[in-house]
Amino acid sequence: MQGFTVLMAENPMAAERMLDAHTDRIHLLLSDIVMPGGRSGFELALKIQAGRKDLKTIFITGYSDEIISGYGMPEGEVHILQKPFSFADLLTKIDEVLGRV
Repeated sequence: MQGFTVLMAENPMAAERMLDAHTDRIHLLLSDIVMPGGRSGFELALKIQAGRKDLKTIFITGYSDEIISGYGMPEGEVHILQKPFSFADLLTKIDEVLGRV
């Protein structure tokens, strides 16, 4: 609806496989911080960003800062969108992170 091409994966391992196979540029990773399978969104992003230095990331969570800090929050600029959020909130955050505002 907003002109984005969206790739979806049901867990971190599926996301890694899909992104490894996808050769076109990916502008943004939207990932929950706490996910099934024992890997955090932070870990997923670090692994993916190793080969895609220009990839921006937005993490979503319903947890407090104290809890998510235990999941290995990366250093530097981290974009977090707290749950619950509206579609408008998501679009605003995407525009902010991609520098479209």
